[in-house]
Amino acid sequence: MNELRLSLIIPFFNEGEQVRYTLNRVYEVLDEANIACEIIAVDDGSSDDTAEVLNAYCKDNSHRRIHPHYFARNFGKESAMLAGLQMAKGDCVVIIDGDLQHPPELIPEMWKKWKEDGFKIVNAVKQYRGEEHPFYKACANIYYKLFQRMTQLNMQGQSDFKLLDREVVDTLLNFPERNRFFRGLVAWAGYRSCELPFRVEEREHGESKWTGLKLLTYSVRTTVAYTSAPLYWILVGSLVVLILSALLGLQTLYNYFAGNAVSGFTTVILIVLILGSFQLLCVGIVAAYISEVYHEVKARPPFIKTKAEHKSRAHSFKDHQNHEQ
Repeated sequence: MNELRLSLIIPFFNEGEQVRYTLNRVYEVLDEANIACEIIAVDDGSSDDTAEVLNAYCKDNSHRRIHPHYFARNFGKESAMLAGLQMAKGDCVVIIDGDLQHPPELIPEMWKKWKEDGFKIVNAVKQYRGEEHPFYKACANIYYKLFQRMTQLNMQGQSDFKLLDREVVDTLLNFPERNRFFRGLVAWAGYRSCELPFRVEEREHGESKWTGLKLLTYSVRTTVAYTSAPLYWILVGSLVVLILSALLGLQTLYNYFAGNAVSGFTTVILIVLILGSFQLLCVGIVAAYISEVYHEVKARPPFIKTKAEHKSRAHSFKDHQNHEQ
């Protein structure tokens, strides 16, 4: 096998039915391509039997370089990817989703782009997003357009499915922030990169764990974690409102001295509503940034690992409680 070793990071969350299928298919692709690798499988605090299945798979395949890591609770995908990057020992690292909507068949081509063409980053870009609700697709398009306006980065079609050179991994690990936006940080680093298109595959088992609320929360947190542009938008908006208020004030004074009284309270009510809504929006944006500062200052660890046996005991205890009920 190739002496340059690949580290493959696979986050899992409530994928008990999918774990074996994912790992078997990944090994099938890598063995055929003759790529030596280690797999870092991160269980992101799953509440199903993911930890037990993963632990059993590792015991059944002890001849493989597969390193399981288990979170004490669900810390989120960003933390799972960070844990994987910290544990990775390979000359390059690939991150792929545990549900295999990222096709592992693309990994050999990514490997080739890195090894032969010298790219430090190989981005797998969604050419087709798969079967998706029109509302979610519209929301995603709006988010990416807004994000591009704020950061000058085109994230349309981008995914966490990437190959990173060891130099890039070490750079990312040196970033001190705890609340991270992985895709944004990779783009910000600015290393030589290329793109490979792929089609999002349908899941073989289970269903997506992303809900509308989770997607909205993730969008807000990643935006706030990556850019301060909304704060400057507040400044610009405030200046616009200030100018409009000054013009309205001049008009009011002119009407007053000209003897043209404004009848009714319509104008006053509209102004109060507009200014009140704008102020509340500004307060909300500032609050989001204060929340990020709050979490950064506390400096809590981005994840906590546990052992598979502990996960098994906790799962068995829950099953026993459910049985008694």
